[in-house]
Amino acid sequence: GRTYEYFGPVPAIMRMPWFALTDRGDGRLSALSMSLGYLLLLHCLSKLVWRALRTGCDPDSLDDAAARRVALLGGATLLTLACGPPLFLASRPWAYHEALTWGMAFMLWGLEALLRWRERPSAWRSVQVGVITTLCVLTRGTLGFGLVAAVASVVALEFLAPLTWPPIRRLSRWLARVDGPPRWRALGACVVLVPIALYAGVNQAKFGSLFGLPIETQVVSKFDPQRIHALEANGGSLFNANYIPSVLFEAIRPDGLSPRSVFPYVGFPRRGVSIIGTPVFDKLDVSTSLPASLPGPTLLAVIGVVAFVRRRCWREQLIVWTPLAGGASVAAMGVLTIGFIANRYLMDMFPVLLIAALAGLSVATDAVTCAPSRAEDRIFVRRGVVVVIAVLTAWSVWTGAALTLEYQRELSFGVADSERAAWVDLQARLGGLDGGAVEKVASKVRLPTRVIRNRVLVVGHCDVIYRGDADHWRSVWADAAGGHVAVRLARVELADAERIVVADDTRGTAVAVRRDRNKVWFEWSSDNGSWKVGDSASLTDVGRGVVSITIDPRIAFVGASLDDREVLSVNQGLDQAGEVQVRAGEPVTPDRSACRSLGY
Repeated sequence: GRTYEYFGPVPAIMRMPWFALTDRGDGRLSALSMSLGYLLLLHCLSKLVWRALRTGCDPDSLDDAAARRVALLGGATLLTLACGPPLFLASRPWAYHEALTWGMAFMLWGLEALLRWRERPSAWRSVQVGVITTLCVLTRGTLGFGLVAAVASVVALEFLAPLTWPPIRRLSRWLARVDGPPRWRALGACVVLVPIALYAGVNQAKFGSLFGLPIETQVVSKFDPQRIHALEANGGSLFNANYIPSVLFEAIRPDGLSPRSVFPYVGFPRRGVSIIGTPVFDKLDVSTSLPASLPGPTLLAVIGVVAFVRRRCWREQLIVWTPLAGGASVAAMGVLTIGFIANRYLMDMFPVLLIAALAGLSVATDAVTCAPSRAEDRIFVRRGVVVVIAVLTAWSVWTGAALTLEYQRELSFGVADSERAAWVDLQARLGGLDGGAVEKVASKVRLPTRVIRNRVLVVGHCDVIYRGDADHWRSVWADAAGGHVAVRLARVELADAERIVVADDTRGTAVAVRRDRNKVWFEWSSDNGSWKVGDSASLTDVGRGVVSITIDPRIAFVGASLDDREVLSVNQGLDQAGEVQVRAGEPVTPDRSACRSLGY
């Protein structure tokens, strides 16, 4: 059989020119790719913010003071939006986050191109919108179909423009403004249909279905008990309208953050997820909410919606954003109906808040450029506006960075022990990791059954350091007494296919490091046999060449990493760690900075 990822092919296609020249960097280009996608996202976001500012005022007619206020408002809005869900994706260079970053960048690019096409239709702009829409659909399907919906609404009004019914003519005049030849309507239809056809073709080739996602055949669906339970409860699917109330409530509730006693002093909420009804979820991961992390844009969104509903003069100016808002709503439906809650899925709902906030930004721009009549009032209003903008912006930037760091260094799957140890070391130096935050556990005593999030456990005389996340105790640091060994292999000379590091437990479960010429890989063995895990890595391309293996029966964990890049993470029931045999290489002394910071 064949195994495919359900992500779109565009990020992989963008790598092809590089891999046509060299194989260096295999598996390590996601961070670079995401950085480029984030830059494109910021560029398109700045264009939309500038458009919203111009809707609320004429920049050429402003005096210096009003221009400064508008610049402050626009810059603060752009910075706040950039430090929301888009910044969180930088926490881990995963395929999930890469697809979301590029998908959002293409969607914002497409929405801005759609507005330009609406203002001045041309064949070139039709092709541009079509290409961008196709890239978006083939990167992140939910965001892509949201962009398709926005384009389709404008194209539909172009076709309805000849009708004489007054509401249709009014909408067509405001939204479509088509004064060109009829062939442009045909181009508009192609802009909508071609991306859909290409998506269906790729999906049919991979999964044998035009639009369906056979989640029941995903590899994890074969062995994960919670996934199997969720599929059985939902008739073999993870998409169900019963999820909408719970997912939507988690995304919009105001208490989406919790204070912390340690740096960065705010983080993901410690409360559990509120399940509305009886839906069976596959995964309930940590997640904040849009209002809690982005209070400024949320306030602007409320202003925009109220102005659109209650003020006719603003309705005629803001109606240009309605196709974009409709497309954003379509994009959000994909994650509202899935049995999975995770912070990254806020990215699919982010466009809804963004479009409403841009409408509110136009209204706010008009307000800050209208000075009160009395000088005293002008000074009071100006200072008040500056203070409010500064506070909301600072809060959003701080919380965005705090959530990104907490997930990157503590809560995410695949965080290396060295990253966790460096984070604990930093927090201990800044204060807060004392008293109830740290607990000492004797070497022969079992770990506490109840996991307390952010609690630090020190076993023995700092043989092992653990930290609690939402569900488990996670290893932060360990030495040989804690079942951890690290070896530098960069200069090892051995025979072909030699086993150079072997670690096992008393029942025979083992992880070994093997080397064949200049390649190194990991081998995992259990009662079901042995197999290779991860890709072979060239020792000339791995930097320090440090191999780390951990077998920890306290938390039933077996893991391995190469230069802090995790290649194996298995929760395996272990009786007792056996001997770790280092047959070659230079032992690496573990850095005890975290222990020293905790007073050991």
